[in-house]
Amino acid sequence: MAKDIYQSLITDEKKFARMSGLKKSLFDILVKKVQEQIEEHQQAHPLSKRGKKPQMSLENKLLLMLMYYRNYHTYLTLSELFGISEGYANKTVHKMSKLVV
Repeated sequence: MAKDIYQSLITDEKKFARMSGLKKSLFDILVKKVQEQIEEHQQAHPLSKRGKKPQMSLENKLLLMLMYYRNYHTYLTLSELFGISEGYANKTVHKMSKLVV
């Protein structure tokens, strides 16, 4: 099961900014924008079933991507921190990067 790093970091604004590179208010705006893009894509490409529900929240996925680009952690480090596999960490960073750009 994936760990909820986002919930543990939002209690300390300075720590959140140092880990992610963004203030919490900017991060919330980024989450809204990415969520809108995901919904637009799902409306444009509807599927009857979309597979398994993701274990990680959108906030944690974005935080993982930001931490990767800010600190250049290895996927092994991120996978241990977030409680996921290295492959899923890699996939998440690339998928979130495309949505943010």
